[in-house]
Amino acid sequence: MGQGFGKVSSPKPKGSFVNTTLTPEETQVVLAEMYDFLECDDNIAILGRMALRRYVNGEGRGAIVAAPWQKTDPDLIPTHYMVDRELKEAKLAYPGVMYDFKRYKPHSQFLFIYWKQDLPKTLAACQVISLGMPLVKLFKFQ
Repeated sequence: MGQGFGKVSSPKPKGSFVNTTLTPEETQVVLAEMYDFLECDDNIAILGRMALRRYVNGEGRGAIVAAPWQKTDPDLIPTHYMVDRELKEAKLAYPGVMYDFKRYKPHSQFLFIYWKQDLPKTLAACQVISLGMPLVKLFKFQ
């Protein structure tokens, strides 16, 4: 029997797989912006190639972080590849973000964080994206 068989798995979280540090109202705004960004042109494919290339180049498992507060033009929004240490230094290591960071599979999925900074508060929403999917799954909040 293979490793892990017969073990009781931990319960899966209920609800959507979007983790956010925002109020429900702020969540709707940032999620709408995040999905607009992901659906724009070939952004999701470009981000996926970036995640895979950096992982394969030995940078380790990381998250693609878009920082729209640095530039307002969608074509110029800076994107960074951050590994675990950098996420912590950027204060993006929220429990939900780290949960998603641990559960995605580097070769088939990547973690995307849409980081909208509003000092002194940091706003972020994250999404695990499967490269095998035609696009991200959209989630509804109740």
